[in-house]
Amino acid sequence: MKKILFFSLVFICISCGIFTKTSAKKNAIKVEFKGLAFIPYCGGMEPTKEQEKGTYEALSNEKYALFTVNDCQMRVKKKTIFTLNEVGTATFSIEPGTYALISTDKLLPLAELKKKYHINDQLHYTNGSDACFELWKSKNDLILHITKDTVINYVQKRKCWTGNNPCLEYTGPAAP
Repeated sequence: MKKILFFSLVFICISCGIFTKTSAKKNAIKVEFKGLAFIPYCGGMEPTKEQEKGTYEALSNEKYALFTVNDCQMRVKKKTIFTLNEVGTATFSIEPGTYALISTDKLLPLAELKKKYHINDQLHYTNGSDACFELWKSKNDLILHITKDTVINYVQKRKCWTGNNPCLEYTGPAAP
């Protein structure tokens, strides 16, 4: 009798687990993510009207993570990590909700992040402090409210000579 009760309980638990997974898949939302980097004109000559607009390039092979967030938009739980392809797109499914998007570089330990973004040119650059990198790591790149199948167009704004690193300061000469 105890064996029958035990196996019945196990069967019920397994059935409920399968039911939950099935219903979660039904609620999944298809997301197409398109990532571009905006690069401003950095030349010294007066720009043409076309150059003034800057250029866009695909965020090829960049990795991002989505975290659920609380009411204060603080990251709570990592839900998924995705890598953009060579044209800067990725497609994935996720449950409806509010998410924080961050570059996976921001998940690196401080020493690794600083090493990755450090420039060994003290004549033209000043590398940021630990506090600057900690602040950068703590900031979300984007908050997303996903309620239905959607296309997300994300544009990462870069600066001249320092790219997307807010803790790097260019101190070299102005462009000719």
